[in-house]
Amino acid sequence: MQSSSAFEIRETVRAKVDELVRQTNGGRKPPLFDDDTPLMATGLLDSVATIDLTVWIEENFTGEQQSELSSEKHGTINRITATIIESQK
Repeated sequence: MQSSSAFEIRETVRAKVDELVRQTNGGRKPPLFDDDTPLMATGLLDSVATIDLTVWIEENFTGEQQSELSSEKHGTINRITATIIESQK
């Protein structure tokens, strides 16, 4: 896996989350959210979208299976970015 800057990772994650939020909302423009908005707790991502996001992270960044979905690791764009960066060390 190629190492990327935190900015590049965050932008890539943000684009994927935006795509999944649109899917969750039936293709409609998603409500406004920022990098610290809880994605699951606010309903921006449903359970299927959260699984899709986890698989995407595994395939594109960590190369390892995430054993559990958690709001601690996957709750916000910033937490996802931090988890990815930590896994690349």
